Amino acid sequence: VRKRRYALPHSENIKGEVVPLNVKHEGFATPYAPAGALWSTAEDFSKLLAALTAKTPKGLPPREQLEALWKMRAKVSAHATYGLGWMTRRYKGTKVHNHGGGTLGFRAYFAYLPEARGAYVILTNGSRGGAMLGLLSKRIEALFFGQKDASAKQLAFISGRIKAQLSKLAGNLEEAVAPKRLAQLVGRYDGGELGALRIRNVKGRAIFDTGPLKMAFLPLKKAPKKESYMLIEPPLTGITFWVEDKQGKPELHFEPHTVHYVAKKK
Repeated sequence: VRKRRYALPHSENIKGEVVPLNVKHEGFATPYAPAGALWSTAEDFSKLLAALTAKTPKGLPPREQLEALWKMRAKVSAHATYGLGWMTRRYKGTKVHNHGGGTLGFRAYFAYLPEARGAYVILTNGSRGGAMLGLLSKRIEALFFGQKDASAKQLAFISGRIKAQLSKLAGNLEEAVAPKRLAQLVGRYDGGELGALRIRNVKGRAIFDTGPLKMAFLPLKKAPKKESYMLIEPPLTGITFWVEDKQGKPELHFEPHTVHYVAKKK
């Protein structure tokens, strides 16, 4: 990455404050290059948009071959299908071919509306705010067709919900890990598929350390598991784990989705 030729990635802490990230964190995507390691610009996308919306696509396959990109390969919801790297949904009956994604500090969304011969791209240097991105998409699509835009009301509603959720979460976090318990947790862990992990005590703050990533965590007052903690700093803000003592040593348990990971203290 050339110096000063990129936007600085951002994320949010547990208070909802937007904070910058170290751009080196984006290197995690390199092994999965087709899924998120491409750095692009609005100018790059404008060329693709121009090609897609041209009556005769330039530099792209013939129109009949392009149609294979959007042809349904799988149905992902009642109103959306998946083709060859493209999702297709409808805006008031009009097809919208789209694809979006995000990394630790960036989000991107691309949409093509063939019936309107229009398209747009949203590039953000923030990993959060998926709901806001969705509202911006609705606003743009309403402008395409001269429809009434209700995004301002929706934004106020969503902002209110986010504020309420953050307030509730703040009340469910302890101020610190108890010194005696932190002393027991400090050390190196074998995380198996997760790799090597460390828990450190930095001036009384409990730090979850993967090497490249170092994030503070706090105990949860109420949680499904007896002794649960939450990462309160980006880029993994909001991730929770619980601790179980086995044979006198703590084990860290993670279950982000349906997969259960265990990190055992060495």
